[in-house]
Amino acid sequence: MSTRGGYSFAHRVEKSLVYRLVHRLFHVHLSETGKLLFWILLLSTSVSLFTFQLKAYVLWSGLLSVCACSILFSRLARRKLEFEVEIPERVRHGQEFRIEIRATNRSKSPALELRARYPLPPEVEVVKESGWVEQLAPGETTVFRQTVCPRRRGAYFLKNLLQENCYPFGLWLDSKKHVVERAFLVYPKYQPLRELDIPVGMKYQPGGLALTSYLGDSTEFLSTREFRMGDPLRHIHWRSWARLGKPIVKEYGEEYFCRLALIVDTVLPEGENDEILEQAISLAASITDYLSREEYVIDIFAAGPKLYYLQAGRSLAYLQNIMDILSCLEPTHHDDKSFQEMESALHEELEGISTTILLFTDWDERRARMTEELQQRGTAICGFLISDNEETAHKLPENIRWLRPELVEAGIDVL
Repeated sequence: MSTRGGYSFAHRVEKSLVYRLVHRLFHVHLSETGKLLFWILLLSTSVSLFTFQLKAYVLWSGLLSVCACSILFSRLARRKLEFEVEIPERVRHGQEFRIEIRATNRSKSPALELRARYPLPPEVEVVKESGWVEQLAPGETTVFRQTVCPRRRGAYFLKNLLQENCYPFGLWLDSKKHVVERAFLVYPKYQPLRELDIPVGMKYQPGGLALTSYLGDSTEFLSTREFRMGDPLRHIHWRSWARLGKPIVKEYGEEYFCRLALIVDTVLPEGENDEILEQAISLAASITDYLSREEYVIDIFAAGPKLYYLQAGRSLAYLQNIMDILSCLEPTHHDDKSFQEMESALHEELEGISTTILLFTDWDERRARMTEELQQRGTAICGFLISDNEETAHKLPENIRWLRPELVEAGIDVL
């Protein structure tokens, strides 16, 4: 009860008007020098209340006048600016990148002591803040560069761009918001795999030409034979026709190739934190990166608050598409219908799937039943359970391997 009461009190304090005003004062408007001046002003105010012998009120009046002038003149120094922003659409976890903000002065007066920047979420660390420009003449353009580093995967949306100036004394930051919307994806952190031992097989894929993008087995030449009515003219083997004196066509093999299903389970067991899911997604990214260097066709299924399903073929640069999905996955702390929807979508595609790679965050009867059904339908199983629970790990079948989250985080290069 005391914990709840403490949380409720802290929540009320954060929502109070006084807290929000003080927070805005220190995090938006006051520069470092301005914060120092604020504490000196507060100290001189305290001294003035208790004694008049030191004439501290003179210092207090002077400091207050400087603050008032700084607030007034910085507001008057605000100019009309036009912004263009360049930001990469996709970055990796822990990768430093620049947000380039191109500002053009559209007013008739110079802009003084100016900078532009984005306020960023706590998951994105500011490595180097935008620099200050002493003067920007009318019609002149400058570029502000904000260097940042994301510390967590996800989809980030930046809405408000801040235009700031600290003219004339560098104490007060006049701030104006501009709605310049930009978004970027942060890919999950992962260790590239050198070796992945998975059972594979070859199955016939109806309509496989569209999936394989004319690579490998889908257009493999087998032999030549005599022309039959209905054969496409592009398959005619002209040299054989010239040698034998009758139409000869090239014959190709059927479309057999290896098609894998990658299933990512985002339904977390009760009481577990999100770190288990983060390591499961990291492992999924490592596996995807390895498979992208091989000639596989991948179907990815992700169960959670939403059902994600992507079918990608060889030579189609599907690594980026799957990474986009993995970046946006969110945890589910309760059982929902999306897991059943995923099973239904998977069953519709099982006929052509050779191998299923399973990444579980928990193990229960439903997951065991799904694994058994996949085996009965003729697909090979390669499964992993990412968990700290040793008791659950002892219940796993032979084709499901147990991996601790800290082991995945440290980096695995052979599976």
